Amino acid sequence: TNNVSIQVNRNGFYGADRARATNTATFGASQRGGDGHALVVKIKTVKHKQTGIPLNKIEIYDAYDRKTVANYKLSPSTELIINANGGNGQWGSDGSGASFPNGDRGGAGGNGGDVTIIKDPSVSEVNITINNNGGKGGKGGKRYNINGTAGGTGASGNRGTTSTQAKSITLNF
Repeated sequence: TNNVSIQVNRNGFYGADRARATNTATFGASQRGGDGHALVVKIKTVKHKQTGIPLNKIEIYDAYDRKTVANYKLSPSTELIINANGGNGQWGSDGSGASFPNGDRGGAGGNGGDVTIIKDPSVSEVNITINNNGGKGGKGGKRYNINGTAGGTGASGNRGTTSTQAKSITLNF
């Protein structure tokens, strides 16, 4: 059991890290940020075996990676912070000469991850903060000369959805 805040991070990657994060070749700047991960959070209240104090058993499943990423037994008042934010977009390339005087548009931000909370009917108190904002668009590239134009800022990603369901569940930990 624990009475300090717990934080789980399943954020999208920064646009410049796209090649490393996806194992695919990327060329140039203006890469889109990665999406936050889709998560399923299951909560069930049980009694501590020795003290009888209520505890929330919490399982966090990452639907993107298809695996359980965390299991916790927390007092109902302990704050659990879940971050599934979209990654920020990469910067745009600067103009590079008379033939290419314009800067490129920055990369779009990734979308926030969708979070589904499934609460067993036994749960009467839980303290969860969900952060699933879209990533910011990358800054546009600079113009090369007076004949060029600066690139625009990339679009921001969309906020993920958060939904809550009430359903009987079993957690085996």
